[in-house]
Amino acid sequence: MEFMKHKNLYYLESPHNIVSVFDASFYDRADLDCLNNSQRNFLCSHLLKHGFKQITGSKLYNEDYRISVIFPKIRSLGVSPFVTIESIQRKPGDILAFTPTQLACYILNHFPAEDYETQLKRLIEYQPINLRKLQDTLVHEVFFNDFMKTFEELLAYQKKVANSERFIDRKHIGSIF
Repeated sequence: MEFMKHKNLYYLESPHNIVSVFDASFYDRADLDCLNNSQRNFLCSHLLKHGFKQITGSKLYNEDYRISVIFPKIRSLGVSPFVTIESIQRKPGDILAFTPTQLACYILNHFPAEDYETQLKRLIEYQPINLRKLQDTLVHEVFFNDFMKTFEELLAYQKKVANSERFIDRKHIGSIF
């Protein structure tokens, strides 16, 4: 989808239909993991330019494509990003708006273990993720041990990417607005 092409967006195509919004190149493991106002404002502004209309506080709709973009609501602070993303109701074709870390949780739960590293590295190339938060909050999930097998490699890869030319001058999205 052409409207999902932007340096601050990463789009996981059909059948997944998830867009994540760049936030920062570096994270603290205690960071809250939900779209902040700057990320939401950025995505809304971008989509409004492409014919979307705000329907509710958590949904935009495009009549031409007949699809909605849904912003998940955080029901409880301090819960795993995994819990938030797995409780969302949507129609086929609807697009979910996630943080990069929420998208990483989705990848871990919906892709085979042998694809974790490849899929997460692809995401990291565009948007670093809060790997330490995943390590802390996903410990009870069935895929945790498989994720931990790739953890050190992902940390090293993310450090290299986050310090690369692609990210060196990239500003925190909150500083853009």
